[in-house]
Amino acid sequence: MYDLKRLEILYEISNYGSLVAAADVLGYDPSTVSAHLSKLQAEVGRTLYEKSGRGVVLTARGQELAQYAGQMLAIAEQARIAMENPATTTPRTLRVASFNSAARYAVPQIFEQLEKRAPHLTLELTQLEAERSISELTKHHFDVAVAEEYEGRPIVLPPSLTRVELWQDPIVIVAPQSVVTAQPLKQMGWLAELPWCMEPVGTQLRTWSDAFLTARNIRAVPRFVSTDLSWQLQSAYGGHAVAILPHLVLDAIYRVEGQASSTRGVPQGLWVSEPLGKRTVFAVIRKSSATDPAVSTILDILREMDPARG
Repeated sequence: MYDLKRLEILYEISNYGSLVAAADVLGYDPSTVSAHLSKLQAEVGRTLYEKSGRGVVLTARGQELAQYAGQMLAIAEQARIAMENPATTTPRTLRVASFNSAARYAVPQIFEQLEKRAPHLTLELTQLEAERSISELTKHHFDVAVAEEYEGRPIVLPPSLTRVELWQDPIVIVAPQSVVTAQPLKQMGWLAELPWCMEPVGTQLRTWSDAFLTARNIRAVPRFVSTDLSWQLQSAYGGHAVAILPHLVLDAIYRVEGQASSTRGVPQGLWVSEPLGKRTVFAVIRKSSATDPAVSTILDILREMDPARG
């Protein structure tokens, strides 16, 4: 029987392609990882790695065993969940990755709800874009990833993961009220003459926005370019630019409890259009953790936080 901890080391080396990176992720020093790797190779009796500079490169056999190691780690996770008492209050840290606007909107509410429902759980939140958080989830570095998907740009998940639908988030135009015309969405030429604040080319929102505007013969010239959507919103609120944003960005900053979906979180002086389209906000978990009570608690809290409910 191979040592599971050593298999985890091999698995992380296959993920990161680096002994040093694997050591950093696992919280070991590189010499400890190297010693464990040598012992695993001796146990297996096959060449699992070759030295390359100051690091190592896995052989074909090493890569093959790393794949089995991933499966064994998933089974170990399922076994832990199956043996765990559902009513247990053993302290535990849940690691959640989320993109920026969802994290900003959700964090205060998650902490409040965890204190009420499961005070033994501690949340460890990392701000990370969807593609990266999903990749890290497969490596067991997170328990839950909160991701986004824009219309026409579906995200394909690895076989070991599954998604849980959370919210439908409208995409809207935000602009200073003073520049908006009488029929802003029927005759949209006014937008072409205004300064824009947009994400860099290649991001999901920028690609969606460019396609939307191009289809309406509008050539937007960004004056400000930033991945910080809250900064884009503040640029519009300050009267400096127009932006296309998911409504959740407004909810994260201006939300007023109890407001209806169509009027929530719109400060005076800022115009917000009717929805142009939507993005889907969803959670991703490993299939092996689908019955984990702690993960289920977080998913329940997230589902209940749908901004459209007011």
